[in-house]
Amino acid sequence: MKTFKTFLLLGCLSVLTFASCTTNEEDPTLTKEEINLAYQSMKGDYAGNLIYTDPSTTSTNDANDTLSVNWQINSDSMLVIKNLPSKPIAAVITDSKLRAAIAEQPTQELKCYYSIYNVSPVGFLVNPLAATFNVTVDGTSHTIQVAFYVYNSYSYGVYNATSNLMQMQVLIGGVYVDGVLDKTLLSSTAFLGFSGTKQ
Repeated sequence: MKTFKTFLLLGCLSVLTFASCTTNEEDPTLTKEEINLAYQSMKGDYAGNLIYTDPSTTSTNDANDTLSVNWQINSDSMLVIKNLPSKPIAAVITDSKLRAAIAEQPTQELKCYYSIYNVSPVGFLVNPLAATFNVTVDGTSHTIQVAFYVYNSYSYGVYNATSNLMQMQVLIGGVYVDGVLDKTLLSSTAFLGFSGTKQ
């Protein structure tokens, strides 16, 4: 899928931008004015797609899938994914019963802290809070928390003010069952990509 390949390219560019921004000795950090300028340009409501790889897909050509998603930025430190689908998260769970239980859950809001590191284009790190699911497996209720990597150079977003296009990706990093990390439940580190335009 071309969109997913675009994400990989943007990932490389973003990491380079992030590295050059954070290693510039003359201007190691952005000023409050620059951060506010970047925030003002990107704040608003967005509509687009969530792009993810489904490990269960039998096609060798393209295992990527897309689902509609919306998000909102109305704070200089937090963005909210309004209707995060459960299916892309369930897809990376190794336990079949737990995977099925999570896949049946409704969409949910996912709050993400973010920090701007570049002004033009606007570049920012995305730091999601855990997605929480209350499920029943084999007659037993469990609280499942799916945690994401935070302050990671591969969990980022880029906003183009000319096209009003925002693209982001986050990484699923671990699964907690009733507050305990279960390292066997995650098949691999999984990327969730988002691409959408400001409305």
